Amino acid sequence: MRERGVSPPGRPNVESGVRSTTARQQAGLEVSTTRLFVYYKVPATDLAAVCQAARLMQQRLRAQHAGLQAELLRRPDAPQGVVTLMETYAAPQGVDEDLQANIQLAADDLARWPIGARHVELFIAP
Repeated sequence: MRERGVSPPGRPNVESGVRSTTARQQAGLEVSTTRLFVYYKVPATDLAAVCQAARLMQQRLRAQHAGLQAELLRRPDAPQGVVTLMETYAAPQGVDEDLQANIQLAADDLARWPIGARHVELFIAP
């Protein structure tokens, strides 16, 4: 008898929505273990220009790094005319120090807009 919540080998754990790394690889899904998250605040009045510049930067990075996934998100609110943006990055082999340095270098194009620092955080899959 199978334990509750445990799927047969090679099948996703449907109850928890979790797939093992091997199952994700076999399904052709993203298997990166290290992901980069960068968040910063910008004036709401500059949001359109910042988003355009950030998307162009991410497009250039994707062209330079095969398999790189990049996304730009924003908080739904803008208290006191300030918007928080989040850039996310994932790569098939994870985000290593070299890729992180390239992302930071590319972000120099955005330096005129952030209010305060760009906060950089790395997360790994458990």
